[in-house]
Amino acid sequence: MGEPHCSNATVAGTYGSTWQGYVMMSLSGQAQSTPVPVSYLGAGAVDYQGKMTGGGTFATGGTIMDVTFPDATLEINPDCTGTVTWSMQLESSNQPIGQGMDRLVALDNGDELILMTVQMAHESPVTLGSMKRISAVASIAPSW
Repeated sequence: MGEPHCSNATVAGTYGSTWQGYVMMSLSGQAQSTPVPVSYLGAGAVDYQGKMTGGGTFATGGTIMDVTFPDATLEINPDCTGTVTWSMQLESSNQPIGQGMDRLVALDNGDELILMTVQMAHESPVTLGSMKRISAVASIAPSW
């Protein structure tokens, strides 16, 4: 086997994605941050420049929200590791609700990306995600 070699072309396409884990949040009446469960299910696309579009359903602490990612960029390294920087907003009002960064590893020539959220504004994340390629064509994901 040779060394891995990835580029934006390796990861271009349309993906289904899921995340789950916890964020540490300050809750009213609590002296210390509390782990709150979070999950996400959605679809999106990555183009040949690393620009990402898409959205889905995000749940945190029992609250369900439809969200979009208006500003997301994937940077892939030749060794198939990389990062995604993103901002998230409510689909219904375009109200910003978060931003962050994930680290990733591209597997199977970009057919699957495994990710770990390492930075979120206002919360400490402990989340893992997976994106599986549906198509090599980077089409915009359907709205829920």
